[in-house]
Amino acid sequence: MDSKQGAVILGAAAVSYCLGSLPFGLWLTKLRHGMDVRAAGSNSTGATNVLRVAGPATAAATFACDAAKGFGAVELAQSLGLSPLGQAVCGVSAVAGHCWPVFAGFRGGKGVATGIGASLAVDPRMFMTGAALGLPVLGATKMVSLGSLTGAAGYVAYAAVQGPRNDRYAPLFYAAAVFGITTFRHRENIVRMFRGEERKLSFSSRRHAGSSDGEEGHTQGHAHAVRTPVHQKEGH
Repeated sequence: MDSKQGAVILGAAAVSYCLGSLPFGLWLTKLRHGMDVRAAGSNSTGATNVLRVAGPATAAATFACDAAKGFGAVELAQSLGLSPLGQAVCGVSAVAGHCWPVFAGFRGGKGVATGIGASLAVDPRMFMTGAALGLPVLGATKMVSLGSLTGAAGYVAYAAVQGPRNDRYAPLFYAAAVFGITTFRHRENIVRMFRGEERKLSFSSRRHAGSSDGEEGHTQGHAHAVRTPVHQKEGH
């Protein structure tokens, strides 16, 4: 790799980091519900915390936007003609931006949705392997953290097997880096899982008394969580 190609990769990685730093969970929750999602639950801007704080509609929009950040970063690298390694670097940069966003005081999410979007662009088969492993674990345990970690481990397993066969090691770099970031960001969840204290996913809503609108009732039912003390942080 010559110096010009290296400079292009560094520039694209910087743009990808900024793209990943767009805090859609924070913005959408403030826009729709007038609250800071980082002041409730796990204090994360990711879709799982948005679900618990603001409801499924806002969470779905957050997940879609966060996944698009990762996919868009890799697509940007491809449009610039970067090598597979350069594309992987941009995908990892977007995940890092989501976790430590410059536009939100470096307080972001845990990288799962952005990692999913980037993995789909890096290698769709790697994405499918992660989904095939992670989704059943999520369904069986109702723990987003465990499903996310299993899916990320699936990326590594696929890339480790296919890399030597096809002489393609860029997906392995991507998978190993994202697995490391995801594991680090879930370190508190891992401790809670060992203690049997990890919170399970629930789509049940609490309708506010006197409210006739389901989404509004769900949001108001969660609104008091913003005042929850930090020491009572929830799961994922």
